Amino acid sequence: MSNPTRAFRITVWIGVLVNFAFGLAALFAPNWLLDTMGFQKADPDIWPRFAAWLLMLLSLFYVPGANDLVRYRANAVLSVFARFAGVVFFTSIVIVTDFSARYLTFGLIDLVFAVPSAVFLWLATRARTA
Repeated sequence: MSNPTRAFRITVWIGVLVNFAFGLAALFAPNWLLDTMGFQKADPDIWPRFAAWLLMLLSLFYVPGANDLVRYRANAVLSVFARFAGVVFFTSIVIVTDFSARYLTFGLIDLVFAVPSAVFLWLATRARTA
């Protein structure tokens, strides 16, 4: 396994673990998490719980591409695309609407994983075709 492939795997797995940490906190203690992050509490709290559930399910789709970049190339590419989509969503929701800039935190988390994942994926793909 090449170094960029290994780096991609590590980066994606750390991102999955971060998503699961946020997801579990939001699933089992949504209002505590919202309060800790400076957001208003949700009533009913089913929507942050459901969003957490979806985040964890989405993260599971990242795993095949992280573990076998050649066989599950589409998963790998889509995992990078999904991270950038999160950045675009949270950035635009703050710019276009009246949502608090605190929501940029979620976009920043995605950006932290999107950029290195994209670079490592590109390098791993380039090394494989060279």
